[in-house]
Parts: sequence; C-alpha cells; structure tokens
Amino acid sequence: MHALYFGDAQHNDRLYLHGAGVTPPVCGAIRQVEPNRLADGLLEEVITVECKGGDIAALISRLELRLALLQHDIQPWYLWMEPYPGSAAVGAQLRRGQVELLGGGTVDRLHGYQGLRLRLVREDWLAELPGSVRLQNANGVDVLTGLMVFNHTDGGSGHVNICDIRGENILGSQPQPVRLILEVGGPAVRRLGKILVSGGIDLWDANGSFDHVLEAEAAVPGAGCTSNMTVSNISASGGAFQTFQWTAVTESAVLRWTISNDRLAWLKGRGLRPVARFHTSPPANTRMRWKLLASDGGPQLDQSALVKLDSASQLQVLPALFPPTPGGTAPYQSFILEVWLECTTAGVKQIDLDFVQLFPLENFAFFQPVSGIDQYHNLVMDWPSGDCYTEAETGGVKSVTHLVSGSAMVLYPGRNHRIYVLYESGAGFGIGETAGIRVEAGARRLLP
Repeated sequence: MHALYFGDAQHNDRLYLHGAGVTPPVCGAIRQVEPNRLADGLLEEVITVECKGGDIAALISRLELRLALLQHDIQPWYLWMEPYPGSAAVGAQLRRGQVELLGGGTVDRLHGYQGLRLRLVREDWLAELPGSVRLQNANGVDVLTGLMVFNHTDGGSGHVNICDIRGENILGSQPQPVRLILEVGGPAVRRLGKILVSGGIDLWDANGSFDHVLEAEAAVPGAGCTSNMTVSNISASGGAFQTFQWTAVTESAVLRWTISNDRLAWLKGRGLRPVARFHTSPPANTRMRWKLLASDGGPQLDQSALVKLDSASQLQVLPALFPPTPGGTAPYQSFILEVWLECTTAGVKQIDLDFVQLFPLENFAFFQPVSGIDQYHNLVMDWPSGDCYTEAETGGVKSVTHLVSGSAMVLYPGRNHRIYVLYESGAGFGIGETAGIRVEAGARRLLP
C-alpha cells in the first residue's frame, strides 16, 4: 500500500496512517489484507498503527472524536487508499469504528511509543473521486461541461431529449450511482416546475436504439372515439398533434398504438413509466389507464391502474406498464397499447395529445416542485448521498426547490447508458426549451 489516510469526501483534512504524508506520532500502519465481512454486508477494516514520539494521547483523542462525529451523523469521514505510486486514490465513507490499545497499553506510552488497532466499518466497495462523465447526443460528442437537450424528440436538427454514455467511458467493476446536474441556464427568465428523468442500460448501440416516442399523429382511434383530427402546429413535436373526442361517461377506448417487436427487443423485459405532453391540458375529472391487447386486437393481456390526470398541466405522468416479453429474450410478438379514458361530465370530451414518451422504470425519478428552479440555477441530484438541491451558478448558494421520488440512476461498467429528461416551466410544456445535462460518477471496485 503506497498511502493510507483519513479525509473528507474530497480528500481534504487528511490524517495519514501510512505513506509520505505521515507526521509524528504516527510512524506507519499495516492494513489487514482481507477485511472482515460483517453480517450486515459491510466490511471491517483492521489497521495496526505504530506511534512513536509526539503527543500520542492527543492523536487517540482526535481519532475517537472523529469516529464519534461520524457515528452520530454529524461529520462524515472517509478512509482513502493509494495502492501504488501514481494510482488514483480509492475510498469509502466510514459507518462506525473504534480504537484499541495494543501491547502494554498506557505502560508503553510511558516509554514514548504506542501500538493502536483501528476497527473501521465501511461499505463493501471502494470508489474514486467523482468526475465528469463524457456525454453525447445530436448536439455534441464527449461533452463534459453540459450537453444541450431539447424538451422533446423529433426529426428537427438536434431535437432530442436524450443523452448517451458509452460503456467504454464507465470504468471500475461495480455499479455506480451518479450525480446528475440539470442546468437551467439563461438569460431567458423561466422557472422549471415538474421535472422527469429516466434512463437505463443497453438502450442503444452502434446499430440503433430504443424508439421511446409515440407521436399522437401515429395513434389510431379506439372503439369509443367519436371523432379525431390531426392538427398542424409548429409548437408541437413533429409539427402536429391529434385531437380525440368521446361522449361516454363510462370508461372508453379512445386511442391506440401498435408496439412493434423491434421496440420490445430493446426493452428486454423492463417496465415503463410513460410521460405525455398534451397540447392543451386535459379536461377536469378525467381518468386514464392502459390496456394491453394481443396484436390482432383479441385477448386483453394486462391493464394498468386507473389514474386521474392533472387538468392544470400539459405534462402528465401516466401509469406504469409492463410490456409482454415472455422468456426474457427476443423476438417478441407485437402488441396493442390502448388508452382508456373516463370522464363523468356529460357531452363531448376532447383531449389534444402531442406525444407519449416511454421512460424506463429502472432509473425513473420524478422531481416535484416546491417552488421551482429559476434561470442561472442548477438542479443537483446526488444519488450516492441521496441529497437533492438547487445551486446558484454564481456563489453556489443552495436551496430546496424540488422533492424527488423514484429510483437512483446507476451506471454499469462497459454497458452503454441512455438518459431521458422532460420538464414543464411556468409558461407550460414548451418543446423548444433547452437545458444542459452533466453527469458525475466515480469508478467503483471491490479491491484497492
């Protein structure tokens, strides 16, 4: 071991146990090669420290104080290791620990030396310091400083709400949760409200990608639809949206798409959380569910929960669904995805639908606004720590603007990853709005 030291999450406030940075009374340390595995899945590092000269009692007090602070969640402490000269340090946050006296105990100290044994409990992985991950999409390749994403995906130049990470750029040997930064930018005055983020592995490669967009113009009317019409509009994805009308007060099949086996092959059994853009907000007291039918329109394969749509919002988080992918390997049979609507208001009801995007459940997170995030601020979701906050571009002042629910975004070494994002601002769900995406992660491994 080239160096072994305590420090904070950024390697600051170091206390060296071994290596060129040691200062009296520490002379050096020996780390037990194989940590002890505990019943709760954590690891116990056992380190023998040789002390000579200097104030040994003060060192012991310092160690005991720092371990007490971390055990009471007041101040975190990390154990860092540099396996060999020039190697990146790897470490883990400590959970608890204790200091034991060796040899003759305090009697040895009377002669100016002391042996200590440290028992330090940590996670069962080691990680490098987080760094920016290379992102790519139609607006840039190998971008580290904030990749532009639009608020929709269609055939327009650069019009994508996705960004990709190549598997070769995800290092280490273990899954690694990320820190995601959404940059609102400026100078346009705006405030982002609802924000939806998703992603997953193996959704693209050199030969193609999962088509996550269901344009409303591609939908066909269901049996309960009384009228439908495609409306050209430059503020809609693909330049158009489609209206669907129905009159029944009971639940009715209003529109449907056929989900091809090509789409299903990319999903490989994963669930979806669809997100919709309505050109105008849906009628009050409207409820919606999915029904999944066989490709010939015959037997019903499954259905989702019935949820109430938000009549004050164009951005709708729709019920989760699980496409029929039996056996776990392609090819799969295509199926019909049907929208059933219920509204007890008498007369003609109408929805103006622009698109539905199929977000994977595995990395789905919903950021619900407390106050919303303004221009020149960044939304930071630090999944390793669980912290979610907004940070000013200048000055770094932090505040809470959103509450988050859902799953952490996790990268897997060597596997391509895709990220999706959609949001709504105070002006509505503008498809031409853009934001910047940054991702930070630290390579994780089991052994130093």
